[in-house]
Amino acid sequence: MASIGGRVVPGDVCSEILLWLPAKEALRGRSICRAFDVSSHDRTFFLWQSRRARDDSGLFLRRHDGRFEMVFTDACAGMPPESLQFLKGGNKRILGSHGGIVIFDTMPAGDPSSTSGFCLYNPVQGELRHIPRPDGASILSVRTFGVAILFADDDAGDHVHRYDVVCMTPTSEWSSNMVCWLYSSKEEAWMLIGDNIYVGPRNIKFHSPVVSSHGRVIYLASDCGRYQKQEPYIVAVDIDTGTSKILPLTEKVLATDGTSGDLEQIEIAAGECGALSVVHCNSASEFTVWEVKDPDMSWVWEQRGRVSMAAMGLQPRPVHGVSLVNGDVLVFTVNEDVYVHSLKDEVGQVKVIKGQEGCCPYMCAYANTFRPCEDR
Repeated sequence: MASIGGRVVPGDVCSEILLWLPAKEALRGRSICRAFDVSSHDRTFFLWQSRRARDDSGLFLRRHDGRFEMVFTDACAGMPPESLQFLKGGNKRILGSHGGIVIFDTMPAGDPSSTSGFCLYNPVQGELRHIPRPDGASILSVRTFGVAILFADDDAGDHVHRYDVVCMTPTSEWSSNMVCWLYSSKEEAWMLIGDNIYVGPRNIKFHSPVVSSHGRVIYLASDCGRYQKQEPYIVAVDIDTGTSKILPLTEKVLATDGTSGDLEQIEIAAGECGALSVVHCNSASEFTVWEVKDPDMSWVWEQRGRVSMAAMGLQPRPVHGVSLVNGDVLVFTVNEDVYVHSLKDEVGQVKVIKGQEGCCPYMCAYANTFRPCEDR
């Protein structure tokens, strides 16, 4: 039992309150009363909090060499300073992040393609798990290597924690095919999903895969360069069958942005309630945000917003990287500055984070959860 504002609150209610909070806020809640502290220490709580508080709360902004900066879009979320220092130390390279688990490798000095294996890390818990690298996997850069985690426990019991790690990379430079491996936390082994999966004629942005909320499908966006006549598209990869499907963007998505060229960008991100978010940035630094309802079935496109740097009161300049957090927070980088704008705010409201070390074009979302790395 707990006493809050003079009212007695049952222990199970205390736990339920904490389950919906980002990990940083839940940790602060422990100091309110003993009941909050007791209810938030067991493994059952860790698992259910990671299933309830699943919204992303920030982004890893990665550079070409794998180093990164961290930007939080939720003021209630955060990362212990010692965990952030750990991730920045050594030759660590952030490969991906999903559900509160960060995946990184450690590069021997001077050899970006050689690593001994991967590490799964929960920054909140300080929990670390080592897994081997799949045979034949070569990681030249974060641009040409994608990692995603598929969780199989979201509808399971209190103590069940299963997940699969998926790795993807092109078969060669400028290839229209990719190789895909899957690591099972249950089997503790890698298996080859496909060594010649078609991803279309364009370069694929492996650095920002999006996991479908309706099944074991991973989405990847193509680039927008003028070297190819085919319009930009999205690739849907079925992990169970090792097959792919090219999903063209609708004409209204391409038409609304008017201009095209090498400065144009398309990025995808996880949206609200299982939707797929698509942000299109044209060469005039204008952003159009779309939401794809029921992406695994009917592909219904709905425009969520349209905003430009000029409308934000900013001088239009080339955008190096762009992403969305939870479908409604736009984050983009220009040179060494990071800009954060909520589509729910007035157009002129934009947060500017100055002085990041170098341009950070490759972004991946971070969820502030207690999700364990170990499979027990």
